[in-house]
Amino acid sequence: MIKGKRKGILLTLVILLSAGVFFWISYNNQQVRSEKDLYLLAARFKDYNWSDNGKGTKLSFKLYDYKEKFLVHPDFIPGLNGEAFRNTNMGDSITIGIPAYALPYLNTRQKQIPVYSIQVKGISLLDAAYSLKKRSYNNLLIAGLLVLVAGGLFYWVRRKGDGPAGGAKEIKEEKEKNEGVIKERSL
Repeated sequence: MIKGKRKGILLTLVILLSAGVFFWISYNNQQVRSEKDLYLLAARFKDYNWSDNGKGTKLSFKLYDYKEKFLVHPDFIPGLNGEAFRNTNMGDSITIGIPAYALPYLNTRQKQIPVYSIQVKGISLLDAAYSLKKRSYNNLLIAGLLVLVAGGLFYWVRRKGDGPAGGAKEIKEEKEKNEGVIKERSL
């Protein structure tokens, strides 16, 4: 049977590995990191909804031949040429950059599809580089790495037996016990 100390170390190691795997999967899951991760969809413009409800500006629009609403993230709106977008007419040709992972959701009405770039009649209204810069999230990866480093440090301290998490208390008690035995013998 595994002793209590080893059981704690093993449990700590399993938790840390699980946390690390979770963060890694979360970070790699459906991320748009470069223009290579975008699919350019050409269609005809149908209509849009641009609203400011006090909590922030929202912009969504529809295209002919697609059932979904295409959503421009609020972080991207400052980089959008709003005046030119508002002047877009129904039926104008539009090319939008959407995440490649969203292709299976086209014409399913399951999701609003995020838009990273917009071109109307060949004129860029929202640049993909701007959108990608605004949506670069490394926080999750950093958090995962910090958990792994903290866990590794915790494991190392426990294994060494130094510090509050390890066997320092047992070592101190053993030392005091031995000193007490030595004092008794000397008397």
